[in-house]
Amino acid sequence: MDGFAPLIDRIQTGVEIIEDGVSVTRPEDIGLALRSIYNYRKDVTHIRQHLHEKTDVVRCFARHCGSLGSTPGEVALYLGDIQDHVLTMIANLNIAEQMLSRSQSKYLAQLSFDSTCTRNQIVHALSRLTVIGAIVVTMQVITGLFGMNVDVPGLHVASLAWWFGILGLILGLILLLLVIARRTQVI
Repeated sequence: MDGFAPLIDRIQTGVEIIEDGVSVTRPEDIGLALRSIYNYRKDVTHIRQHLHEKTDVVRCFARHCGSLGSTPGEVALYLGDIQDHVLTMIANLNIAEQMLSRSQSKYLAQLSFDSTCTRNQIVHALSRLTVIGAIVVTMQVITGLFGMNVDVPGLHVASLAWWFGILGLILGLILLLLVIARRTQVI
């Protein structure tokens, strides 16, 4: 029975380190923390199974020795102490399992929060790119209209008012699209 004590102490120390590290873990280290939680939970389950088997053996041995009537009081006390020791180790493993469960929930919540923040940043960047794309497409449409097989505007006019009119139309549409983007809080 005492062979399990160092394993349980190692698990309890590791669980405390994991639980203390929840608030200071960097987002890129959460995967490692979750993997170590998984490994500790697997160890806890494995040791708990072995301890349950030992409890059954000690209980069965105490019952059979008691039925023979030849069990001295010291052996019964010793078997009771062993059984109490095993039950204490199982209780410690149950506490470690609960702490691991809480830590895993906290790490997953932190991972979800970090993922949501990253997703929001991506959506914001894509909305800005959409506004830029809308502005460029608008300019392309206007310049494409004047690039077709149509009469050149202002061909028979001596001033450049027509050119400034087209440039003003493009700049006005750009300004209008920027104002709309500001009002909808895209930019």
